[in-house]
Amino acid sequence: MARNGDESDEETPEKDKDYDALNKKDQGEPEDIANDEYLRRLDEFEELADAAALLGVDTNHPTEESGSKKGKGRGRGSGKARGPTKGLGKTGPMFLQFDSLLRPSGKWRLKYGQQIGLCSRKLNINWDWPSVSQGLRSKLWEDTMARFHLEDDPVIKKNFLSSVAKRFRDFKGKLVSGHIIFTRKLSKNEVNRQPYEIWKNIQREDWETFIKSKTSDIAVVSLYFTILYDVYNWLWYETNVKIYVC
Repeated sequence: MARNGDESDEETPEKDKDYDALNKKDQGEPEDIANDEYLRRLDEFEELADAAALLGVDTNHPTEESGSKKGKGRGRGSGKARGPTKGLGKTGPMFLQFDSLLRPSGKWRLKYGQQIGLCSRKLNINWDWPSVSQGLRSKLWEDTMARFHLEDDPVIKKNFLSSVAKRFRDFKGKLVSGHIIFTRKLSKNEVNRQPYEIWKNIQREDWETFIKSKTSDIAVVSLYFTILYDVYNWLWYETNVKIYVC
């Protein structure tokens, strides 16, 4: 797909990192409390986003223009994904504001965060972010600009796409930790249920493919070294002693 003129301002694609499976329980009481509160609020937000995503989403609506060539099925990074985001509920006109550092602020800040989550859920879980086409990225951005009355600012666009990419990786990490390697405590909504029964944007066949990709020999070895690296960083943080490897 042709690259838009401002695509050069986007972040350099990086390969998705494996999920951080380290269980950080011994960070000290203040850190534990803060971390638990963060995870609790994140789960609440995810559940709200999931519920909102079920409202009026046409799962058969392609994100490409009607006159353009459609992607083939669910191929990696194809142009076909979920339709325009319609899960923000009934609201009046939304005019998003930004502070001096171009961070979202004001009345519609939380709705903007919800929009980012909804956009990330329109991507197939078997994709990685670098493989998502520039046309699909632009479509998500154009939809967001229209909803929040934004100008086509390259910096804000770059920040938006980076946030979508991060939310996408975090969601896949959540699937791995909760439903494949079982290092995360499941929320009440997840207990005794498969991901495709919880999140309507996940198809059963996609979930089966996802499991195979995350339990292959290469994926297991990669995850093993990721855990070792995280343990090293965690020990250094806890002891504040640098470990030099010859």
